[in-house]
Amino acid sequence: MQRVQMTSQRGQSFMELAIFLPILFLMLGGMVEITLTFNDYLQMLDAARYGGRSIADTNPYPIGFPTQAASPGVLDPIQSSAYDSISCDGVLVVTETRTTLNPFRVAACNTKINLNPLITLKTSNRADGSSSRNVCSASNTNTTSPNAYRDDIIVSMFATNVITATSTITLTRFSGNTIVGSTGQLVVDSTESGWSYMNQMCSAIKTSDLLSKLLVTAPNTGFAVVEVFYNRPQTFDFPGFGDVIPNPIPMHAYAIFPLVAIEATSTPTP
Repeated sequence: MQRVQMTSQRGQSFMELAIFLPILFLMLGGMVEITLTFNDYLQMLDAARYGGRSIADTNPYPIGFPTQAASPGVLDPIQSSAYDSISCDGVLVVTETRTTLNPFRVAACNTKINLNPLITLKTSNRADGSSSRNVCSASNTNTTSPNAYRDDIIVSMFATNVITATSTITLTRFSGNTIVGSTGQLVVDSTESGWSYMNQMCSAIKTSDLLSKLLVTAPNTGFAVVEVFYNRPQTFDFPGFGDVIPNPIPMHAYAIFPLVAIEATSTPTP
């Protein structure tokens, strides 16, 4: 008698499903994670653009900006119109009705408010327990060391100066923490730190990188750069995702807007 071998099709289907279902879930979860991350990036980009646009037509530091009586050139946070004395939570800081004269803070406030409700910036702690950023320098932007990306908004202002005689161009970065006397003159930011809203990050944009993209045939100009740093926690945090995609996901977006008020101007001939 011939023996007939029987196989279970249902058991084979369950086995295939058990093998491929986790892979399918990982694929779908990855697609959703990438979509949500890209959506947050667009939100960061739009917020940075709004912050840059809010100061594009302003005078960075008008004459009479409040300074400390004992230390001329140092902004006075005690006075109501000074730079860090006003909270920017909940109300748009527009040019016409803003309660702070510091354009760096105006840009940061408008950027932060336009991040909501999708993104909320958090105060993060470094490994040493400090929430403050590392010391900024021209060679260190705090974006390559462990725990480097921390939530922050960085505002920088630049001015170009074309030297026709030598066919060269210089690019100067200004600090938002000090001014010279009551003239409203900005101080050079030699550390390339940028103005930090949460004091957790330094600028990731080098002056040399921007300078390499400028043309010596262009006229003098000024512009503002608004950067947003955000550590985005993974939505699903599937096992094994951390080996491929870091959790949280470090994100960085920026926008560049013209700022006519700080354009370099020719020195009048006496």
